[in-house]
Amino acid sequence: AVEALGTELQNQGRRAAKLVLAEPRELAPHAFGLTLQLSTLARYRFGDVVVRGNFRTEPSVILAQLGFAKGSLLTAERVTKGAARLHATGLFDAVKIEFLEPRGPTERALAAVVRVEERFERRHRFDLEAGYSFIIGGLFTKVTYVAGNLFGRGVSVTAPFQLRLDRCADVVSTCFAQAEVVLKIPK
Repeated sequence: AVEALGTELQNQGRRAAKLVLAEPRELAPHAFGLTLQLSTLARYRFGDVVVRGNFRTEPSVILAQLGFAKGSLLTAERVTKGAARLHATGLFDAVKIEFLEPRGPTERALAAVVRVEERFERRHRFDLEAGYSFIIGGLFTKVTYVAGNLFGRGVSVTAPFQLRLDRCADVVSTCFAQAEVVLKIPK
């Protein structure tokens, strides 16, 4: 119950809340009393947010995905969801959020340092697949162009092209061609 109360206080922006459960005392035969002391119930808010470890991705993309607005209530849920959204972009292998200690006893806006490890990906690549079908008697090929994190904005493009060549009466003909372009833009 004490742990649940601590989590609830964290979710209300009371990051430094301290809970101390005193020793039970006997009030009467078979009746005990518990004392729970609460202290440091001040609510904390987001202060400045600094991004470290990004080499390709613009800080504005990272900050937009985090959703930490300066002056808004700092809750455990907001921090967890922000880190999850940032990780879900697929641009980073690791996301770590640290809060700096307040500058003074009355300081209630905490500065955050967001450390990211960008995925090592080549900006542009071609993937080639090929095969032969003995049933149809034809060659299958697929070439896919992939460009990730364009302009440091998290935008990616995938463009696969498929081609099937059939051999009919010693003449090679194109029987099937398909192409598409997939553009992913982060929110």
